[in-house]
Amino acid sequence: MKEKVDEIAKGIFKSGPAALMLTPSQIKLEAGSGESSDGSFVVTNNRNRVMKGIVCTSCHYIVLGQESFQGETATIQFHFNGKNFMPGEVIKGSILVITDCGSGYVQFCVTINVPSCTVSFGRIKDLFHFMYMNVMFKWMSVYYM
Repeated sequence: MKEKVDEIAKGIFKSGPAALMLTPSQIKLEAGSGESSDGSFVVTNNRNRVMKGIVCTSCHYIVLGQESFQGETATIQFHFNGKNFMPGEVIKGSILVITDCGSGYVQFCVTINVPSCTVSFGRIKDLFHFMYMNVMFKWMSVYYM
């Protein structure tokens, strides 16, 4: 035991430093024009050690649920505000995570779609799509009777 204490006092560590792990490493979101979207990612390390860290983003449309964390594992929630975007726009950026186990980036890409609603037989994007889906649904129900 005394040998291990002496090695540690001299700065000799047999186990390596913990490596930061971000899951997922890339985030792809889809949001309707004028709509918001929520998500999360997990910060952990390969040695299950307690770590402290801070989180910041390169995009002011992403609001983080917390700016700092402490523990073996942390789930970071975020909220994307798509209020000022038009359909077809793509927003790219990164979320920087700095810990005592290292630092890393979570890349994100948000695609703005046409607003739609989900019903029992699919997604409806506009009135034409609604009529088409309605006709197909009625035709299929008559066909299978």
